[in-house]
Amino acid sequence: MNKDHIIIAQKYSNAAFNFAEKKNIIADFSSDLQKISQSISAEFAKSLSNPFISKKSIIDSINWLCENAKVSEGVKSFVKIISLNKRLHLIKKIYQNFAEKLDDKNGLKRVEVFSSIELQKEKKSKIEKTLCALFPNNKIETSYHIDEKILRGIVIKQNNLIIDSSLDLYLKKLKTHLIN
Repeated sequence: MNKDHIIIAQKYSNAAFNFAEKKNIIADFSSDLQKISQSISAEFAKSLSNPFISKKSIIDSINWLCENAKVSEGVKSFVKIISLNKRLHLIKKIYQNFAEKLDDKNGLKRVEVFSSIELQKEKKSKIEKTLCALFPNNKIETSYHIDEKILRGIVIKQNNLIIDSSLDLYLKKLKTHLIN
């Protein structure tokens, strides 16, 4: 996804979040937006961006989709707006931004930890203590994943923050240093 699309998706998600917050329907809006983002395939979004598709056809398609997904009128209106503006292909990023904003509002940090092997309880406990220190005054939700591409160590991801303490990174830095 290019930088312009990321900025546009952020603007739409901010507008949706502000609307939902003002109407005091953030949780329901988030849930419905998630349903819709999971229901829309890249092919469907692309087909509605076709300049030969009439506005009536776009609206009818979105009405059908939203009625089948049983989402609120607010989400239905929002999806119509982004569809008519030929931005439906951004729906997954819009939802992701919306969910991140909701997590921030609720003081929740979702953290993913990647390692090449299953981590022992003691190691997980140490990681979680470090995360609590890194994100004070926040609830931490940690998920652990095995990634066999990592040679050794761990990689921690929280939204756009990446902490890489893997051997891979060390070797890349060493290679760069030796080449220069």
